[in-house]
Amino acid sequence: MTLPRTLALGLAVALGAVGCTSLLGDFSTGSPPPGDGGPADASTGVDAAEAQAAPEAGALDSRVPAPDASEGGADCATSSTCPLGAPCTSGFQCASSYCTGQTCQPPPCRLTASCALGASCAADGECASTHCLDGVCCGSSACPACVNCGPTGACDQPVKSAVDPTPTACSGASICNASGQCVPTWATVGTQAVSGPYETNMVGAAGSDIFVGNPSNGGVAQYVYRFSTTASAWTALPVSADVCACGYEGVFAASSAGLSYTANNSDLFDGTSWVSLPYPAANQTGEPSTASLGSVVFRIGGRTSSQNATTLVESYDMSAGTAGTWASYAAAPVSLYDGCAGADPATSTLYVFGSAGTPTYSFNVPTNTWTTLPAAANAKTPCSLLTAYKHGGALFFASGSNLATFDLTSQTWSQGDALPTTVDAGQSVVVTTAAGDLYVVGFTSATGTLSVLKWWR
Repeated sequence: MTLPRTLALGLAVALGAVGCTSLLGDFSTGSPPPGDGGPADASTGVDAAEAQAAPEAGALDSRVPAPDASEGGADCATSSTCPLGAPCTSGFQCASSYCTGQTCQPPPCRLTASCALGASCAADGECASTHCLDGVCCGSSACPACVNCGPTGACDQPVKSAVDPTPTACSGASICNASGQCVPTWATVGTQAVSGPYETNMVGAAGSDIFVGNPSNGGVAQYVYRFSTTASAWTALPVSADVCACGYEGVFAASSAGLSYTANNSDLFDGTSWVSLPYPAANQTGEPSTASLGSVVFRIGGRTSSQNATTLVESYDMSAGTAGTWASYAAAPVSLYDGCAGADPATSTLYVFGSAGTPTYSFNVPTNTWTTLPAAANAKTPCSLLTAYKHGGALFFASGSNLATFDLTSQTWSQGDALPTTVDAGQSVVVTTAAGDLYVVGFTSATGTLSVLKWWR
C-alpha cells in the first residue's frame, strides 16, 4: 500500500532516516518496503500482494491458526463446550461444568446416581446401588446391629465400645460392647421394694457388696440393705438410730472391714451388728468429704459444732474395730465443707472437690502432702456428700443426668454416659466393686423400688 507522499516524507523526517530503508520503503529511491506487493491499485489503494493474500468476507483467515476445541481452545472455553481432559480455569468452560486440577472432569458420581460401592455418600440417590449406609455406598439396605458397611460396600466393619446409629440401631438405651454385641447401656441386675427414697449420701460399696439405706429420722421406715453383685441378692441389715440426718450428716463409708457411718456418732456394721467406735469431740465434724483406702476411712473437712468449715483431715482403720484410734494429717489447703472425695488405691492418693468451677485437690497419704491441681482440673459440675469411685483410670460420680468423670492421668473432668432413665432424676449414685464393675443405685417413686443397674463397660 502506497502512502501519500507528504505523509511519507513527514514520517521519514521524524525517524531521521532519510536515505535508509524502513517499513515505509527506501525514500531515497522510492522503492516499496520489503515484502510489499508493489504499486497500489488506484481504485482500492491496496497493493496487489495484499489483495491476493486477503480472504474473502466471512471466510476463515488461514494465516491465523483456528482454536482447537478438542484441546480446550478459546472457542470451547467461551461456549462451555470443552470436552473431558481439556485444560480449563473454571467449570464454565467445560461441557461437564466441572473443572478440577485445571482439567475438565466428569461431574461427581453423586449427581448422576452412579457412585460405586464403598464410595462416600450422603444419600441413597447418590449410589448406583441406591443404598447409602454408614457414609458409604453399600450393597445392602441395612447391616446387622453393631456392624457397619465398609470400604468395599459390604457389611463387614464391626462396631465395638460405641453406639451404632444406623437403621438397625444399637443406640439410646443400648450400645455395642467391646465384643461387638448390642447390650443395654444400663442393665438392671436387682430391684427391691422399700418404704421410700434412700439418701444419696447413704450408699457405699466394698468388695462385691453394695450398701444402701435411709436415715432414722427420714419420715419413713428406716432401712439398710446389702446387695451382693455376685449372687444378685438383697439382704436386709439391722438399722441404727445413729444413722441419721440429725445435726451432722455423714457418708456411708464401705471398706474391707465393713460399713461405717460417722456424723454425730461413729458406728461400724461389722457384718453382724452396729458397734460404736471411739469418737472424741476434737474429731467430730459434719458433712465431710469421705473416701476409703482398704480398711481405712478418711474424712476431710466438714463443719464444726460452731458451724465453721474446717481443714481437719482424719482417718480411722475400721479393721481395728472398737480398739482403733483417729489419726490426723496435714491440714487441707482450704476449709472444705459438704464436698466429695475419691480414692486411687494405685497411688494411695485422695482427690477432693465440690462446687462447680472450684479447684480439685489431691492428697498423697504416704507423703502427707496436699496439691492444688491446675485449673484444668476444676470441677465442672457440683458434687455434695458423695464418694467418687474408681473405674479403670478414672473416678466417677453421678451428676445431673450424666456420669461425671475425672481422668486420673490427664487430671481433667468430662461428662460421661447418660444415667439410666428408669430411676427418678437425682436418685442415682455410682459405685464400683472389687471386680472392676460400675453400678448405679437408683430409686423409682412410681414403683417404690430400689434398683441396681450395671454399666456396660
